[in-house]
Amino acid sequence: MHHTLLALATLALSLTSNVAAQADIPEVVFDCQATPGACTNMCWGAYCANYEVTLSYDKGASKSTKRARRAKAGCGKGNRCHDSSPDPDGSSCDEYPFASTLEADSVQQVNRCIPPDENSRALADNGFDRATGQGGSLSSFYQNNSIAQGGEFIVGFGNPDADAVQYCGYDSSCLNDGNQFLGDDLAPDGNQGQSKLRKRNNYYMLESGMPYLSERDNLAVGRKVKRAVKRSQAEVTLMRRSGGGPYDLVDDAVKSRIENV
Repeated sequence: MHHTLLALATLALSLTSNVAAQADIPEVVFDCQATPGACTNMCWGAYCANYEVTLSYDKGASKSTKRARRAKAGCGKGNRCHDSSPDPDGSSCDEYPFASTLEADSVQQVNRCIPPDENSRALADNGFDRATGQGGSLSSFYQNNSIAQGGEFIVGFGNPDADAVQYCGYDSSCLNDGNQFLGDDLAPDGNQGQSKLRKRNNYYMLESGMPYLSERDNLAVGRKVKRAVKRSQAEVTLMRRSGGGPYDLVDDAVKSRIENV
C-alpha cells in the first residue's frame, strides 16, 4: 500500500512538472488556412526532415547574420524563387528553421517558394524582421512574449488539413512535390515517404474552434498559446499607418485533444 501511494504521488508530481514545463515555453500557432505555403514548408521541415519545432530565438543576431542564414538556406539574393518557382505566385523564398533562430546554424535549412504575402519581409527600424505574413507574426510573437536571447518557443500549426496545405496531416506523405529544397538542391523524400505524424498524439482543438498540431503530446486542457489571426482590410489599412502588418496575435488555449484519424 505504501509503495502504491508513493508511486501515485510520484506520478502526480511528474504530471504537475510536465504541465508546468509546458506552460514555461510559449507557443505560436500559425493559421495554415491563411498561409498554406509557409505551413507546408514548416511541416516538411518538422515532420519529413525531422527538424525541431521547439526553437531558440537568437535575439542578438545582426542583420548580416540573418542575411547569411537565409543565403545558406538558399533564400539569398537572386534565389531560385524569383525565376523558376513551380508556382507562379511563389516568388518569395521561405526557409525553415527561421533565420531568427539558433537552429538555423545547426542544420541545412529547407526552403520553399511561396506567395509573397505569406512571407515578404521588410527590415523594421528596431531590427526585427517585420513582414506581411509568417515573419510578421514571428516578430510580434517575440516582442509580445519578451523572449530573451536563446529563449525557447514552440511552433504549432492551426488548420493543418486546410486546402493547399501539404505534409501537415496524419495521412500526409513525405514525397517531395518538387518545391522542397535543401539549400540549392532538391530535397530527397523524407522519412522514406512517410510522415512521422503517424506515430504522434498531438492533435488538439483550441477554445476558438481551430484544430491544431503541437510538438507536445498530452497537452493539458487550458494550456495557453498565441494564435496568428489575419486582420480585416479596414484593420490592415489602420495598422499600416503605425507600421503594423495584416496579422495579429491573440490569446487562445487548448480545449481538448482530437484522436488520430
